[in-house]
Amino acid sequence: MKNKQNNPGESDFPVKLGQPARQALIVAGYTHLEQLTKINEAELLKIHGMGLKGIRQLREALNAEGLSFAEGQSDPKGEANTTDNNNTQAKQQTPKPNPAIERLASLVGLWRTAISMPLDPPIVTGGKTSIEWLKQGPFLIQRGSVEHPDFPTSIAIIGSDDSNEAYSMLYFDSRGISRIYEMSLSKEVWTLWREFPGFSQRFTGTFSDAGNTSMGFWERSSDGSKWELDFDLTYTRVK
Repeated sequence: MKNKQNNPGESDFPVKLGQPARQALIVAGYTHLEQLTKINEAELLKIHGMGLKGIRQLREALNAEGLSFAEGQSDPKGEANTTDNNNTQAKQQTPKPNPAIERLASLVGLWRTAISMPLDPPIVTGGKTSIEWLKQGPFLIQRGSVEHPDFPTSIAIIGSDDSNEAYSMLYFDSRGISRIYEMSLSKEVWTLWREFPGFSQRFTGTFSDAGNTSMGFWERSSDGSKWELDFDLTYTRVK
């Protein structure tokens, strides 16, 4: 460790540290790198104005001085907590596996879509749908387009409720229509539904080919009891 005298009146934080992060530390009572050895990264990140980039810059500066952030848990001022508090905080900060979110991974990919509408004459067209993690999770973002000009382009966000492993889809398309669908997902079946007076909808898709194909259909109902086919929809994974 380098011998360095700290001037109480000025900070020895790295020059490249952004002003919002620097100000946030000063407001929180930190003015010198050595003080940060009593706080861990998780607690530091809780300070309003601190971000991952600032944490990285401070870590590099500490390493250059032969120092490091504290291990385990501490309060924002770096004061030691009791062992019980440490254990409780550690449990709170360790994310539990979420089966509902893990199950969403089966939808991730680029899909080719095939649509058939029972009109006279029938409309048969294709399109593509991409489904990917939004900023590496825990939400999915779905983007869809169809070759037929009468169909809109769409975007949707899919997320889960870990208390009951249920899902919701927030949908919006180029017609300006936005809707919220309930959703369920298993290895065998993918369903979406929306109950609304005068126009309820539901989708049922069955997976095959090791989850790489979903053959399904959308239905609509004006009273919620009698359902009629809206269109057939098949997803085939491209990659």
